[in-house]
Amino acid sequence: MKPLKNIIRFIRNAPVKTTDVTNTRVLDKMHAAYDDSAHGHTITDTGGHVARLAVAAAILVVAGALVSHLARLAGGNVAWAEVTRQFKAVPFFSVSIYMKENATAEPTQMELWMSQDGRIRLRKGTQVVFAHGGWMQAYDVKLRQPVELDEMAKVFIERIGRAEEFSLDAIIEVMFGGETTEVTPLVNPDAVISEDMVVFDVTLPDTPQWVRIWALRESRLPVRITIWDPRDGETTDAIFTYSREQPKEFFDPNAFQTLLENHSTGSQVNVAYAFLTDPGGRNITPEEMFAQSGYHIPQVEQAGITPDGAVWVIAAKGGNRMPNGHTFFGFTNLRDDLGREYRKVYAAHRAMTDQSVEVFVPAGYPFDEQVPGKLILVCDVDNYDPRAKRETIGTLELTDWAKDTPWPEGTIDGSEPVMRIQMAGLHADAERFEQADRILATVADAPQDSPVGRLREQFRLKMLTQQGRHDEAAILVERLLPLLEAVYREPGGSVPNPKQFAVCMTALVCAGRLDEAKHAWRRIKSIEPELDPKLGRTARTHAIEMIRHGFENLLLILVPELSRKAHLTIAQLNDIFGIDIKKDELFKNETFWDWNPELEKPQYRTWQKHLTELGQHYQNHPLPESMEILAHAGNEEYAGYPAKMPGIDGYEVLPLQGTLVNQARFYRYPESAGRVRIEPGIADVTLDHDLVYRVGTPWLQIGESVLDFFGLKAVEVNEPRRVWIARYDGRALKDYGEVLAPVPHGANPTGKTGTASSASAVGFGVTELFHGFMADQDKDVQADGILIVDETGIRDKLSREVPCWAGPAAIEMARQWFADEFGIAFTEQTRTMTTYVIRPER
Repeated sequence: MKPLKNIIRFIRNAPVKTTDVTNTRVLDKMHAAYDDSAHGHTITDTGGHVARLAVAAAILVVAGALVSHLARLAGGNVAWAEVTRQFKAVPFFSVSIYMKENATAEPTQMELWMSQDGRIRLRKGTQVVFAHGGWMQAYDVKLRQPVELDEMAKVFIERIGRAEEFSLDAIIEVMFGGETTEVTPLVNPDAVISEDMVVFDVTLPDTPQWVRIWALRESRLPVRITIWDPRDGETTDAIFTYSREQPKEFFDPNAFQTLLENHSTGSQVNVAYAFLTDPGGRNITPEEMFAQSGYHIPQVEQAGITPDGAVWVIAAKGGNRMPNGHTFFGFTNLRDDLGREYRKVYAAHRAMTDQSVEVFVPAGYPFDEQVPGKLILVCDVDNYDPRAKRETIGTLELTDWAKDTPWPEGTIDGSEPVMRIQMAGLHADAERFEQADRILATVADAPQDSPVGRLREQFRLKMLTQQGRHDEAAILVERLLPLLEAVYREPGGSVPNPKQFAVCMTALVCAGRLDEAKHAWRRIKSIEPELDPKLGRTARTHAIEMIRHGFENLLLILVPELSRKAHLTIAQLNDIFGIDIKKDELFKNETFWDWNPELEKPQYRTWQKHLTELGQHYQNHPLPESMEILAHAGNEEYAGYPAKMPGIDGYEVLPLQGTLVNQARFYRYPESAGRVRIEPGIADVTLDHDLVYRVGTPWLQIGESVLDFFGLKAVEVNEPRRVWIARYDGRALKDYGEVLAPVPHGANPTGKTGTASSASAVGFGVTELFHGFMADQDKDVQADGILIVDETGIRDKLSREVPCWAGPAAIEMARQWFADEFGIAFTEQTRTMTTYVIRPER
């Protein structure tokens, strides 16, 4: 890079003459102070000590030349030898170096650490380099092995190594090479903003480049240097830090290699900054952070792969406890050196022994016959929040395990056929029905004789319903439901869970057999399970309470799901399950296909009353041909949405509220989302009107009539806009009912970026989600936000909630949310787009 070459050339070769008497005297004093004998001598070039790390050399070279200025500014009584001793006493320094090739280039970063005895450690990218006395070795923290040294890192370290010691004596020797210099660093008083800092500028010879150094007055230590080339903005920036000496292991390549070979060290952060300590006691790595919190990686005791390819892991110290008291167990996920991702199909934790037991299977299980050479287990902090980014405690690599071996008897409460069934269910959820069918066909157990067979039929029933094969599903219910009822009635010593009936109820409702579903539910509710007669009174009471909670949990999941999937009304759901949804506290936070608890609030009741009054008005007045706008006579507050006119067919009412600007921004919506501009001069008139219109009147006509009523019009103009092109990677989409906004509601969620701005049990598609983003990004109605062009081809429902995307912080959050939840990525372009300008009639 130009700064590096020019500075080194300047340090090595610049033979210039001094004509300034003051500068000559300064140099004489520096020479005399450098020589402890009675006679000073000229510093000569020893041949091998003429270069050092470019940035460090530049800072410290100029620091040496400026010492008289420092002394004068600090009080004029500081000897050079004192400054030398003070600098030499620094036991350790580090420097972060950032280099840009031009003004718009992304910077390259290196981190350098150096001890008083000349030991060096440097990080560039994924490489960590150790050096001392001409020896160098590089390691890659990602590959976890020795690698060939990066060329730029090599050049830096070689130049540093030419100095015999870390001292100002060495810096002077590098700087002058036995000759004087005419370069005079000057204090730049305009760049100084504090008395405890001094700033110097240096102009390099034969080049427009210049150097600026920031130094502390009292310690005489440089803290920052910037080298700048005004021709193209090429920059080298270095930030210096001084502290106590680091542990011996920090500069020890053998300790580092031992740590690399211990694969339980976890993330690349742990390795890149291994053994580094913060003098202020702060955490540097996740390892330190988790050591304080008590997090740890479970210790694998046994591991194996079954003949079908299922990986089982039994680990000691399997439990971790979060600061809030919540606990999580075992490993989060598994991958291997073949690039395969695994699914967890079984997990258990034994509290008495703190032992975690887990089973993972590859995506192609049980037909994938590839044999891995390495397994990588990952342990994350699981805070049970699907929106939260998980922290990785660490990873553990396995290269030795029991091959073609079932898990030890008694360690896992399940069989491999059960794992197959669960994997089939994951394929079915992703609509890979052919793969799911293929796996289920490998489980031969009869449902009347085996719990595994019954579980297989439950998954098959769910899959038929997912595929819309409702007649086949209803026939399967006729065979399966009596078997499940019998097991529920005689649970064999355990407490039965009514959740097992969910799939049968869903199949009957989706098949339209509502009466059969109603009778099945009543029959299920009437069953009194035959609990173990040996149970005491307390245990029996507890078992009964568990069953009651089981039914509540089943209803809480099943009822809203049936509303969403089968479009059942509140009345139909109440009839099937014998409940009253509107009064039941269980459903107070749920929304349904035809009802939202929000509508029970007083302002909605007021709206219903107002609709009745409007209907009575039009019984005695002629209806408009297409639409008309009426001002309200009263001042009651209400909230509403388009609703049928009571007693009058073919007409609806839409309340016009808020401001005129807010109304105008929805001109031609949703086509115009983010593309409406309100001209200055339009008053924020408060609206308190009703829009009465004939059903079927085009929305464009309605919008233009509203503008005309208030003396406005829309003009179309074409102009360049910032546009996101949305494309979909084709991954299997999630059930939209499970997709929520990225940020949960807090105590005061109003307007908070990332929380849900609207929700619906029937879900939202890509169009509503994109329009919501564009509208939120253009709250000021100036048509200057981001527009989205939909090239995804997605026509399915995607999400149960539309997030709030207001504010600049929403842009990156939206990118991440769309990518993570749906596989939608955005490419930015500038395109000519139509803008609708709302302005007064001229």
